[in-house]
Amino acid sequence: PGQHRITYRYTNADGCTAQQARLATVQPPINLRVPESLILLKGDSLVIPAQVAVPLLSVSWSPAGTLNDPTRLQPKAGPTESETYDVRVRTALGCEAVARTRINVYTRLFM
Repeated sequence: PGQHRITYRYTNADGCTAQQARLATVQPPINLRVPESLILLKGDSLVIPAQVAVPLLSVSWSPAGTLNDPTRLQPKAGPTESETYDVRVRTALGCEAVARTRINVYTRLFM
């Protein structure tokens, strides 16, 4: 990760040489992490504890219907039945990562 100087050199058939240098920015890995599955009691809600290692430009969760804000990295979810969610994140440099989590919804047991 970081900035790296790259130099290009070209020599044509007549022996003329041209050179150009540029800086290339390499971003550290996004390291998007979400739990494989979570447990929720019907009628409750929870925050999906997603984590990343770099700043993000955008976040998109799907399906969005039971989330308080599908553009937040850690939205609050309140599904009434078990649901699988996919998250896609993007950095300012255009790097993307995707992950999936499942919220298993259980009915409260009263005795």
